[in-house]
Amino acid sequence: MDSNWFQLLAMVVSIISVVIGYVFTKKLEMSREKRKYKAELFLKYISISNRIDNNSKNTKYDIEYSTTVEKLCLYANEDVLTLIAQFHEKFDNKFMGTDEGKELYSEIIIAMRKDIGLKSKKINVEKMINILELNS
Repeated sequence: MDSNWFQLLAMVVSIISVVIGYVFTKKLEMSREKRKYKAELFLKYISISNRIDNNSKNTKYDIEYSTTVEKLCLYANEDVLTLIAQFHEKFDNKFMGTDEGKELYSEIIIAMRKDIGLKSKKINVEKMINILELNS
């Protein structure tokens, strides 16, 4: 009789282990997919934000930018959204050329990196500004 209990207990423990493993794997997979989707949205935001024109509304880029920002409102963390809100408050076509604009834009990118799980131990705002200025 004791061996039957032991076999039953072993089966129950095995089944519980499999279920827990499955749930954990699914959770990791969903997290990975969410980070991938956020990264794609962030790349789209960065790409489009360099092309929007504050003087003319309803251009193709403005509509695409608005759609991307709306999606970010659902997926990005509060730090990213707060920085984007600050960016919107101050944005005009000349803002990106100012030191304040470059700093805020760099902060947005660093916050986006953190949101998708990338470490930024050695990347600070000044380094990010230098990196971005090489591309302009």
